[in-house]
Amino acid sequence: MSAHHRVKWPLTISEMRTQPSMVLTVPTIHEPTLAPKGKHMSLKFTADMLPTNSSVDRGARKRPNFLKSVLDTLDHFAPSFSDGVIHTQFLLPQDIEEQLNMPGGHINHGDMTIDQMFFKRPAAHYSDYRSPIKGLYQCGSSSHPGGGVSGVPGHNAAREIRRDLGRPSRR
Repeated sequence: MSAHHRVKWPLTISEMRTQPSMVLTVPTIHEPTLAPKGKHMSLKFTADMLPTNSSVDRGARKRPNFLKSVLDTLDHFAPSFSDGVIHTQFLLPQDIEEQLNMPGGHINHGDMTIDQMFFKRPAAHYSDYRSPIKGLYQCGSSSHPGGGVSGVPGHNAAREIRRDLGRPSRR
């Protein structure tokens, strides 16, 4: 069974996974000016983050262990990957909450769970990209279909704006 299929959302800090699933991107492959010549930058995102309500310190004491788990997992699939790491910035949910003003540290502006998806995203009665304020539309990660870099929430909000302005949809 692949690591991706063994994913289990940790319920407590003590249940943190030792082989976290993650998405890895290397933007310097396409934009080398993001790093010094001959170097690369990689970004890792893992859904195996600590719950924001897991304890008083919300995981800060476990940061080094979790970072080691991430690097060990990368080394498993790309031997010696961590040997080339010059610098890390590791953001836990509370860091994301404090630095980026995202409640609970949710990069998707809320859990991507069945009770917050489709016609209930971001909340029941507001899934049509219109906010309670006339002329203000929602098109971020809190809108259907959620976060990522798809652009779909913006596309869908633009469609609704065109409808509200009485303009035909572009096809």
